Amino acid sequence: MSLRARSSLLLCVLIALFGLVGCSDDGETKNTDSDVAVQEDVGGVDDVDPGADTELEHDVAPDLDVDPDPDVDLDPDVDPDPDVDPDPDVDPDPDVDPDPDVDPDPDVDPDPDVDPDPDVDPDPELVGNLCADAVDVTAGGTLEDQTTTGYTDSDVPAGAEGCNFARHSGPDRFYVVSPAVDTEYKVTVRPEGNFNPMLYARDKCDGDYCLAGTQFNGAGVLESITFLAEGGKSAYIVVDGELTAGASHGDFTLEVEILKETPIEPEPEPHPVSGGETCEDAVDVTAGGILPAQTTTGYADDYDAGGGPGCNAARYSGRDRVYVVSPAVETEYKVTVTPEGNYNPMLYARTDCASNSCVAGTQFNGPGVLESITFTAEPGAPVYIIVDGEITAGVSHGNFELKVEILP
Repeated sequence: MSLRARSSLLLCVLIALFGLVGCSDDGETKNTDSDVAVQEDVGGVDDVDPGADTELEHDVAPDLDVDPDPDVDLDPDVDPDPDVDPDPDVDPDPDVDPDPDVDPDPDVDPDPDVDPDPDVDPDPELVGNLCADAVDVTAGGTLEDQTTTGYTDSDVPAGAEGCNFARHSGPDRFYVVSPAVDTEYKVTVRPEGNFNPMLYARDKCDGDYCLAGTQFNGAGVLESITFLAEGGKSAYIVVDGELTAGASHGDFTLEVEILKETPIEPEPEPHPVSGGETCEDAVDVTAGGILPAQTTTGYADDYDAGGGPGCNAARYSGRDRVYVVSPAVETEYKVTVTPEGNYNPMLYARTDCASNSCVAGTQFNGPGVLESITFTAEPGAPVYIIVDGEITAGVSHGNFELKVEILP
């Protein structure tokens, strides 16, 4: 081979060798780039240049269709997002008690089907709705803005003794007086508008007896009663409503006036009882005559007239003393009591001390004024004469003279 040919061949070999070297350098560069890409895929955030235009930042996104592993517990130390509302369809755990220190929502009404506490009054404004919670007016005075509207119909006078006659009535309201001493009251109801009131007073809540009762004056017209309340006891005033005309309930003004208070009498000095304490040991005055220096002071209060047939109407009285006549033939008697001082006597006669009926009874003449009765005693039938005392005025016990006359 000629020298030229060999030189050309050598030149070609050298060119080929340099070509191989260049290819080897290109492969190393590509491997370096691959290493960087791997580093970007597996490396931490700190190892990646934030400004680098990497495949992880632009081309890779989390798979939204893949649910988190249900067996992996969430970190208990990480608070849930407070801006995320819980699922409203998921009931809370029934075994977990609510926080007792958290007040319930004040704008949420309680369950209307749940009964309130039975010990709480349903309406504290309805004072006097029942006799047991009557409004106390013992001291008297004027009570404005009263009403029976909204109250119940829990009482009716029904025409009982001392009551007005009404078997049916409207709503009513109760008031009470409980004086320490015997006290006379005047009570007036002034109705408003067309209200037609009815007014009466009782000596006890469950009784059918009235101390006083009004007449029916009509719609819009005032009603007034006067009665005596015994010291140490209660008397109940009932403002009721008529059904015959006008409105059976409504607004009114109540006026309670104290007319007279009887002072408490001092306890009398012990008196030697010489008969007449009861009907069993009555003093016999069959033969008539005048008995001076008599007294009821020191005696007990065993009887009262009771307002029965033939008697004076007095359910309460003072101390009493008993006398008796028992003639063999029919005899007409006149008995007179002449009191001393301020003693206010009451006089009646009956054939049976256990009965409330009388063969005669006095009118109430007043303190220091004599009382007199006349009656006929049948043979063999004793008549008991009772000298009693009024409590409305004066002194309910004291000294007196007894005169028993046999009339021709």
